[in-house]
Amino acid sequence: MMSGATGQNAGQCPLCGAGAAVGLLLPGARLAASDASRDLAIAVCPACGFVFQAGADTPDYDAFIRHAYEAWDGATLFDFPRRSEDNAAAADIIARHSRADARVLEIGSNRGDILALVKERLPGASILGVDPATHGNLPVPTLRAFFSPQLFSSRFDTVILKQVLEHFADPRPMLAGAREVLEDGGLLYLDVPNLERILEGRTDAFLLEHAAYYSLGVLRAALPGFEIVEAREAGSLRIAARKLPGAAAAAFVPPADGPRLAEAARTGLERLARAREAGKAALAAHAASGGRVVFFGAYNCFRALYREFLPLLGDCPRAVLDDAMRGEREPVFGLPRIETPGPGDLLLLCSNNAEVLERMWARATELGGGAGGVAVLRPWSKFLRADGTTDGTTSDLGA
Repeated sequence: MMSGATGQNAGQCPLCGAGAAVGLLLPGARLAASDASRDLAIAVCPACGFVFQAGADTPDYDAFIRHAYEAWDGATLFDFPRRSEDNAAAADIIARHSRADARVLEIGSNRGDILALVKERLPGASILGVDPATHGNLPVPTLRAFFSPQLFSSRFDTVILKQVLEHFADPRPMLAGAREVLEDGGLLYLDVPNLERILEGRTDAFLLEHAAYYSLGVLRAALPGFEIVEAREAGSLRIAARKLPGAAAAAFVPPADGPRLAEAARTGLERLARAREAGKAALAAHAASGGRVVFFGAYNCFRALYREFLPLLGDCPRAVLDDAMRGEREPVFGLPRIETPGPGDLLLLCSNNAEVLERMWARATELGGGAGGVAVLRPWSKFLRADGTTDGTTSDLGA
């Protein structure tokens, strides 16, 4: 998948209505959940700095993407609840700002890992999830549906939107719905990929499933009617906000530094496109030599990357390494799970979270990266050759 021409008109910004232009075009992008594909055009609003997927606010996109959410199933990969550092950090913030006996609703709860972790911290809380997934039995009480305020006859003290808001090109209807089911003074927890970290680290976070990308300034501006009580910037943006009593939320007001955010986004997308092609070339060369490709990480990012890169891999051997995954084989593509890479392998890091990628990079060097005979490719910023050389220890793919 080659990066295409950019700069063409992408229509109006969903938040402020200004004309936007495409900053990154990836023709024939694939879903993580299936082989369905379409062109992925990432647009930048010059006025407010919002970055969004052009065309993701249309009925045809809704029809294209709907089955991906209904079919998504991560239950076979990890023990329940999944106690990742990211999940623990989210649960800690939610519990810190919620009542001990809070009525908690998670929108897009999947199998309920976050709700279970919150319940551990707040035993007196009641928990409920709403999610359209159709996979097997769920460990927490869950309504199997797409979220709508009309599903609920009472309000909640805490509403969770973890890794959900980025799936909507225009976040305002979802935020209005969350506000509607939230008590005055209640807590809204938001958790979205951090655009600034994505562009800084040239992380492969631009997926068909993601319709919007947020810097902290844009996310704050998208929350009129809420008082932010905690905001943390890491691989994800994590915000805890309280619903202010009174009338409906005010209109979106672009952040004062919107043009600066827009310029940073445009520059970052250009660097990412160049680095992406350099990284893919390194991967294709390794596969053509017959070397094994080991995918480090077996979740959503891996599935999207694997579907995209399959034509580059040819007949080369491949495997999966994931310290948290259970089972002998990755369940979607059947790749064998290994404990450690071997000499001559290329270890491809699979995460769209810059913070997680830092930990994976450190772990990869422990597992033999560079001087240990294992090449490590971090999409799309670093490539460490198996002999530990390349003008030093790393090659900056975006240079």
